[in-house]
Amino acid sequence: MEMENILVVDDEEAIREVVSTMLESKGYHCTAVQNGRVAQEHVKKVTPDLVLSDMIMPEMDGIRLLEWMRQYDPEVPVIMVTAIHDISTALEAIRRGAYDYILKPFEKDQLFLGVGRALQHRRLIIETAIISATWSSSSSCAPRNSPQSTWNSNSPTTIRSKPSEARWT
Repeated sequence: MEMENILVVDDEEAIREVVSTMLESKGYHCTAVQNGRVAQEHVKKVTPDLVLSDMIMPEMDGIRLLEWMRQYDPEVPVIMVTAIHDISTALEAIRRGAYDYILKPFEKDQLFLGVGRALQHRRLIIETAIISATWSSSSSCAPRNSPQSTWNSNSPTTIRSKPSEARWT
């Protein structure tokens, strides 16, 4: 499997370095930038597998970056990170499309768990799209009375089989 790319966005250099180092120790490739505007420029060149963003930053905050990411590539999960311990802030981020919300200071296991779940979610979305595309292209060649054409129809279908010869005791 190819190394997954994570974009770390935080205006505090120390946080960017610590988070990037922790994630790189788990085998991820990290790029760290200082605000949402720089993040946008990076994403336009290389789409990451995950964005991990602080909420409060100069020039472009995390919420505006999140909204832009939902428009630019809605399949890239965004995890918001903040020191603001307010449930309304967390709910607002989730309503606007954040995959998860992590409060600072956080334990490294909490970070690893959130990142792992978000990347797994992205992998499942990609796999589903591939399977769906494969199914769509193969079903267009299916004969009219094939199981595939029945499966895709809007009418209810009953599948019948012979009772098994085996007995449960």
